[in-house]
Amino acid sequence: MKAVGYTRVSTNEQAENGVSLKAQEQRIREYCKAQGWQLIEIVRDDGCSAKDLKRPGLRRILEEFSQKRRRFQGIVVVKLDRLTRSVRDLVQLTDAAERHQVALVSIQEAVDTGTATGQLFRNIVTSISEWERNVIGERTREALAYKRRNGERIGSVPYGYAVAKDGTRLVEVPRELKVRAPGHGEHPDRSIVNAKINPS
Repeated sequence: MKAVGYTRVSTNEQAENGVSLKAQEQRIREYCKAQGWQLIEIVRDDGCSAKDLKRPGLRRILEEFSQKRRRFQGIVVVKLDRLTRSVRDLVQLTDAAERHQVALVSIQEAVDTGTATGQLFRNIVTSISEWERNVIGERTREALAYKRRNGERIGSVPYGYAVAKDGTRLVEVPRELKVRAPGHGEHPDRSIVNAKINPS
């Protein structure tokens, strides 16, 4: 198999934990050699966090997924957190890899999505992601229900107004109202000022 290695380190990791791009590269080279794979390139993202997938090196790899003359069949990383720390982004990556028949390989977690065990891992990650979304949805609904029961405002606040200390009424913000006024000192609609929120 032809593989491309991917290494990433954030500025904080480099300074605080001694995480090294060279150490990652060495492990990837040794692993590919042991597997009998051809390592065609190691792509680096230096000083990049894993908060999202918007990294120059990773984006270049992902863009090659759909190319007819793709140079590789697998991506090798030392740890999954080099790719991402987000379950949602990991699902997105594994979906894209499966769609284009690219194996994602993590040395430390012994994950290879090109194998049956790797597919099981992918299914587990997908289930965790779905569970995470459902939990967030439940928490949001509970928070909104709590606010309704207590008569607190729900939704956005129009520009020119702010929520009063009681959490139920809107009060004017004069400097914003001047900007919001349609023109020539005309005052915007005052009907919502001091309006109580219906806690239904």
